Amino acid sequence: MKNCSLVIGRFQGFTNKHEELIEESLKDFKIEDGLIKHDPETIVGLVNGEKSSIDKERNPFTFAEKVKMIRKVFPHIKCIKLSNGFIGEILDVTSGIYYNLSRICTGEDRAKGYYDQIKNEKYFVDWPYRDIQLFVLTRTGTSGTEFRKCLRTNDKKRFEQIVPYQLWEDFDELRNIYIERIKEKN
Repeated sequence: MKNCSLVIGRFQGFTNKHEELIEESLKDFKIEDGLIKHDPETIVGLVNGEKSSIDKERNPFTFAEKVKMIRKVFPHIKCIKLSNGFIGEILDVTSGIYYNLSRICTGEDRAKGYYDQIKNEKYFVDWPYRDIQLFVLTRTGTSGTEFRKCLRTNDKKRFEQIVPYQLWEDFDELRNIYIERIKEKN
């Protein structure tokens, strides 16, 4: 089976920082027949938990909407749905696709939790994952919170500074989705 690099996050607004994290995970690649082949292959794990989906202001976008944003920037990337960010579930889901999860890539907001979970041996009794590399993006950047603020305040100029250019034309559509979801909340 293939090696797999898993990028994990909520991606409740796809920012330049998210793009950088995925690009970091794609560093080992080659081109075959005009297509980019990654080794390890990168998969984006979108945390779409039941608890977090209740808060429409912080989590306005559905799994499909998040995949659409990501694929505007990375058209061929594989995205999977994670019901939570718990390392046990991540290993269960990825083992059904790829046996060899070699790297987890995440932002610093999630890193300590994953580091602690990976080091806790009880999760690895039956798993060959003791040597997972944890890559953490520590460079400063924008967050999903700022992305959503741009939508809330109709700040297209700032939006274009913090998101990949492929999403600029989607500002009005994303803003409408966000505003509708906030209305649902109230």
